[in-house]
Amino acid sequence: MTRTPTARSTSGRAVVLVAAALALVWSGGVAYAYWAATGAGTATTGSATALPLGVSAVTTPTASLYPGKTEDLGLLLSNQNPYPVSLTKLTAASVTSSDPAACPASNVVLPLPVTAALASGDYALPAPVAVPAGSTAVPASLSGFITLTATAPDGCQARTFTVSLSFSGSQVA
Repeated sequence: MTRTPTARSTSGRAVVLVAAALALVWSGGVAYAYWAATGAGTATTGSATALPLGVSAVTTPTASLYPGKTEDLGLLLSNQNPYPVSLTKLTAASVTSSDPAACPASNVVLPLPVTAALASGDYALPAPVAVPAGSTAVPASLSGFITLTATAPDGCQARTFTVSLSFSGSQVA
């Protein structure tokens, strides 16, 4: 028996052909939409400039020195860098007197280990001093750091002694 095409089977084939054609067109469009893309170029960046740390005296110095007395030395530290710093060495220290005629600065001494280390290089601090990023007026203290000699004259009463300090350290990772 031979089959002759009917309207129903012809329309079914047409639907299948149209669907196949649409699927082919649609898949080509999707493939086009997902084509690869490439690019090349350069980017740049720069490094910051390290800013010096600030070291200053406490606003009101302690007035508790007397002949033979050793005191801590209070100071304030600042760090305007965007990273924290750890101070590990004292690289210089000097003392001046508010009245050098009545009380020469030689009447104020630093501990022998400090002066001996500074004479030959740097003095390693007993413990690192942390200075946070972007900080101002961070209080710090150097323990047992300054002594008024036992032979200091009466002219050393009610005087102010300025200790100039220089430190070194590094950025904290």
